[in-house]
Amino acid sequence: MGEMNEENEGNMSLVEEWIDDITNYQQLSPKTRRTYINDVKNAARIFGEHGTSFTELRKEDLKHYLATIKEETNRPDGLSHGRLKGVFSAINSMMEFLIYEEKTFHNPIPSFRKRYMKTYKNNTTASNRRQVPSTEELALMIAGIRDHQHKALHVLLAKTGMRRGEVHLLDIDSIDLVEGSVAVSRTGKRTPTKLPIDKECCDVLHNYLARLHQFPRVEGESSLFTNRNGTRASENTLYEWVVRDATRAGLHEEGADRLDMHKKFTPHHYRHWLTTTLRANGCPERVIRYIRGDSNHNIADRYDHITWDELEQQYSQCIDILS
Repeated sequence: MGEMNEENEGNMSLVEEWIDDITNYQQLSPKTRRTYINDVKNAARIFGEHGTSFTELRKEDLKHYLATIKEETNRPDGLSHGRLKGVFSAINSMMEFLIYEEKTFHNPIPSFRKRYMKTYKNNTTASNRRQVPSTEELALMIAGIRDHQHKALHVLLAKTGMRRGEVHLLDIDSIDLVEGSVAVSRTGKRTPTKLPIDKECCDVLHNYLARLHQFPRVEGESSLFTNRNGTRASENTLYEWVVRDATRAGLHEEGADRLDMHKKFTPHHYRHWLTTTLRANGCPERVIRYIRGDSNHNIADRYDHITWDELEQQYSQCIDILS
């Protein structure tokens, strides 16, 4: 027991050094940083209980770790591939730090992920495939939303495919109803971007902005969406609004396991709907990638700039109407 305590202490000491590095010197979003820290601390505990140090990590230790976190989860179908990918990305960050600081010279994570993570990714069944509601289903749900703020959120998510973290950062002056655009702030996954919005989206946003006085808002608050206290609505609040409306419309099943994606509807489903809709209507892939905020796939993409006129034209021709 004494040896394991010693390994635990040694691991946690290394973790504290790594936390200082990713907090002060790396450009990770606060959300990613919090998740990484929790995952690495949990890994430090499990490795320590097994008598293993991060500096001596081997593939057999990772097999034991994988089996342990699968046993510890409360979900009947185990951890999703996406969650496992995130966990091992966090540990990989830790190992890369130790190599950079010359505290170890071996990182088994990349080869382990290549061999053992592929099975989870390819195991896509009807129970974990994310649903893509039809335009008619979304239109019916949105038509039934009476709250102008909620409706504006739904339509904006649908017409831009923004992540809820990006919507959370929007201010009132991010919206240009004359030009038909929304300015998206820099996040960990997107550089600053101006996205087009169609007339339907502009009309819904106009109706909401004309009624701002009906919603709580503290003096000087600039955010587009506010909570009941009149301050900027959090990412979780935006998530709850969407899920609540989707539940009423029968698109989301409360209590469904996170792996049963076909029973759930969250803000991220709008990215799937937008991508599917634009692609089905013949929108060029380079335009879809730009709207989604995806990184350039090759060198040619970096020099193939999309003009605003081209973006607006392709978008307006391929986006579906929800009303």
